[in-house]
Amino acid sequence: MRPLQKSSIISSIYNHGFLYPTPSSLSYFWNFGSLAGLALGIQIVTGIALTFWYIGNVDLAFSSVEFIMREVNGGWLIRYLHSNGASLFFCCCLFAYRS
Repeated sequence: MRPLQKSSIISSIYNHGFLYPTPSSLSYFWNFGSLAGLALGIQIVTGIALTFWYIGNVDLAFSSVEFIMREVNGGWLIRYLHSNGASLFFCCCLFAYRS
């Protein structure tokens, strides 16, 4: 059995993860771009899930939101993830473009 330091997989992960050349101006604010992508993914998934139950009629819109919150299993969680994900996405984009 080969030692872990001689393994090509471990050495390639080490070389890419720790010895990868990066610019000196790289800061933690660059993480907001990845976080914005994650928030956008959450927005898309929860938005698609909410469209299964939402009715876009003037007379039935409030009833459908009430149905999502009370009758759908985990509907309250999907709705709150979607609403808070929008704020998270906005804040991440604001900080990402600010830095």
